[in-house]
Formats: sequence, structure tokens, C-alpha cells
Amino acid sequence: MNITLHAGGFNPKWTLQDDRLVSGGTAIMLKDIVDISLQEPIGGLFISVGAMVVFPRNGGHVDIPYKGSQLEDAKTAYNYIIENGSDELKERIRLSNAEYRMVCNVCGKITCFYLSDLETNVRLLRQAKLSAGVSILNSIVGTRYDMYEQGKMADAALSRIVDYTRCPNCGSTNIKVLMY
Repeated sequence: MNITLHAGGFNPKWTLQDDRLVSGGTAIMLKDIVDISLQEPIGGLFISVGAMVVFPRNGGHVDIPYKGSQLEDAKTAYNYIIENGSDELKERIRLSNAEYRMVCNVCGKITCFYLSDLETNVRLLRQAKLSAGVSILNSIVGTRYDMYEQGKMADAALSRIVDYTRCPNCGSTNIKVLMY
């Protein structure tokens, strides 16, 4: 395996070899990678950049930016790292793709969700907290309109959070996990 990803500018070139990611004098062994995410390219017409984010065992994370034209290479590298990475990485990917099912013991409704749904809830909660904080700041030093708009943004984010500890049909908390 020999794939090189490079976004241009001051970003380093990253090369995926058989058992490691290499950039200059830095190398990360594939067996030391415990999590990874692939962010698809975003940007304007003339520049489009994506990133693969690698989390090594020793902590932290490494961003590997790439040009939008290298998306297929990035996907190939992403899949290769998962296949040849640590057992922890394989388990994390398996769990993130697993479907979780719950049944309400009151009305019998079966609900399904994925780990990504819970991650979306966390992201929406952070967004709501930030908007609420800005709303408070605007009440002190800003205008009423700004405070009102930030409050609306916080409310909108909170309204999109799904409570998976309750039945969506009857609201009961008497639920049990069927399988995952």
C-alpha cells in the first residue's frame, strides 16, 4: 500500500505505507490507531479540502488533510487503516455501525438507533449550550434582537435532540434493550 494525501500549502504530505502512516520524520503504526474518522471535502469551487482524523493510542489526534480530488484515495486509505489497524479500532467501528433496538414494556413500540444518533445528540447539545451562552452575553452587552435570535437557535438545537431513554410513542422510561 502506498497512498499519499496532500492538501497543498503548508500542510504536510502523508503517505500510507503497509504498516504505518508517515509524514516527514513522524510515523504512526497502524496497530497503534484506536479511532479514525473521514471528513468529506468541503470548500468552494476552486478549493475543496477534506481530512482524515487519526487517534493514536498515546492520545491526541492527527489531522491528515487532502484535496477534494483525492477523495477516492482517502476512502481507500481509511478502509485500509481499519482493516489493518488495532483490534480496538475494529471493535469501535463495529459498534458504531451496529443497530441498537429497544422495546417499550408499556406499549410494545420498538425503537432503533445508531451510535451516530447519540453523537448527533451530543453535537446538538453543545450547539445549544453555546447559543444559550451567547444569548446571555447579548443580554448584557448586545441588543435584545441578538439575544432573542441566539435564544431561538438554542431552542431549535434542543428541539432536535432525541431522548432515547424514553419511548417515542408513549413517553415511558420502562424500556429494555433487545439487541446490539
